[in-house]
Amino acid sequence: MAADGVVLFGADGQLGHALQAELALLGRLIPLTLSDVDIADAQALRAIIRQHAPRYIVNAAAYTAVDKAEQEPSMAHAINATAPAIMAEEAKPLARPWFITLLTMCLMGVQTSLTKKAMPPTPYLCMAVPSAMAIWR
Repeated sequence: MAADGVVLFGADGQLGHALQAELALLGRLIPLTLSDVDIADAQALRAIIRQHAPRYIVNAAAYTAVDKAEQEPSMAHAINATAPAIMAEEAKPLARPWFITLLTMCLMGVQTSLTKKAMPPTPYLCMAVPSAMAIWR
């Protein structure tokens, strides 16, 4: 099956709402919320990505309860680290073999300034070393 459409995780959040109109320009938009899939559930996350076989995966979902994350570090890690890693892993087989993977399958994440100790004068590079202020990174 050829990759088609845009899966948007966290579609009902502030960032997810803001992205929907623009992402719809890329193709069939598949907006997903917590009621559709709990991204902390690795098996369910893999299944829904395979079900939709999207061309793009956009993750606007995150564990953002900063204080609560200190008491639930495993849940924060599952949502903010493990789930995006699974999304990237699942994106690989969806890529068309005659294009470079990054051009045909895109995993996109957004990070706020609250996740870094200091803001540099220029944007962070993708390979920047993390320097989180709390467990919820």
